Amino acid sequence: MKKASQVLFFGAFLSSSLQGFEAKLNGFVDQSSTIGFNQHKINKERGIYPMQQFATIAGYLGLGFSLLPKKVSDHVLKGKIGGMVGSIFYDGTKKFEDGSVAYNLFGYYDGFMGGYTNILQTDSLETQNMKYNKNVRNYVFSDAYLEYAYKNYFEIKAGRYLSTMPYKSGQTQGFQVSGQYKHARLTWFSSFGRAFAYGSFLMDWFAARTTYSGGFTK
Repeated sequence: MKKASQVLFFGAFLSSSLQGFEAKLNGFVDQSSTIGFNQHKINKERGIYPMQQFATIAGYLGLGFSLLPKKVSDHVLKGKIGGMVGSIFYDGTKKFEDGSVAYNLFGYYDGFMGGYTNILQTDSLETQNMKYNKNVRNYVFSDAYLEYAYKNYFEIKAGRYLSTMPYKSGQTQGFQVSGQYKHARLTWFSSFGRAFAYGSFLMDWFAARTTYSGGFTK
């Protein structure tokens, strides 16, 4: 069972305008806990395994900006830069027989293209967990994008941003273009990387690849 709460939110607390340029700084702090009610010792013969239990804290800071004056109502040109950093401050999985596995949901990193951790087929599960824990990244540069829109007719967004596409949740690295005519809307979406910056779920950028050949990922 997960219990998550945003313990601090300070919204848009800085806003400045200069010749049509407007910037807003916002952020939040998130504390999340995964509580496992089954904390019995491992008994492989009886199929008894304890549930994962750990707690995390993460903070996000972002700067959003608009590059057009407010009097230009038909056009929008805006962007954002931001990132998240956090840490696991309680890890109940450390007592697991093969070592901590909290990295699976917070800080997992195996390189953008995979293979960075150098996991070998001969590595025991304990060795694999040790390698993954050494390569944990507790930060994500999650937002860096520009977006232009003309009324409801045309929109383009490019860079690193939070995806709104089905089956592509989290942060995406790429672009999307949308056009609308009357009640018909067409969207093109291209992604060259994914990441997650949800406070309780933190994962740095990686290439989402699903093609396997001879035991290797292309």
